[in-house]
Amino acid sequence: MVLFADFNCPYSYALHERLRAMGAAVEWQGVEHAPELPVPAAPPPDRARFEREVAEVRALAGEVPLHTPARLPSSHLALAVAARAADLDPDGAADLRSRVFRALWVEGRDISDPAVLRDLAGAAGLSPALVDEPGRIELARSPTGGVPALVRDDGRILKGLVGPTQLRDFLAGVTEGDVEGAW
Repeated sequence: MVLFADFNCPYSYALHERLRAMGAAVEWQGVEHAPELPVPAAPPPDRARFEREVAEVRALAGEVPLHTPARLPSSHLALAVAARAADLDPDGAADLRSRVFRALWVEGRDISDPAVLRDLAGAAGLSPALVDEPGRIELARSPTGGVPALVRDDGRILKGLVGPTQLRDFLAGVTEGDVEGAW
């Protein structure tokens, strides 16, 4: 199973947290869905829309701690560092992904800031030098054009954020077709 997600997407964050809480084993593919976002982070271009999205995620995933960051960052460097970490240490990379998501969505930190990423890499037991030398990383493309997207081994796709029961059914293979949630 493959999860296509972006750190600066609240729907991706909530789905990531649910999958982690369920102990689901997924391959993670970083997708930069908003390459126009700046470094350093800046207020979202459409603040009202952004706040509606965060409110929708809160309503759908109340168990996931979620704050509305004042600034929304580019995720490019964070995605590159996460991809490089996955090549070197899959367990450390999983911890790093969770830390990057929470740094933005719980702590409101600027995940486009190399100093923040160095701190997060170190806390995940990875070398902070990953941030300075992430290597040339080709980011994934979502099969749906959006994030999050979860693709089962049989090719079925879950698009967006769904409730826990729908997610469990999808993971168990009970769902026969594609599933579309909020995104």
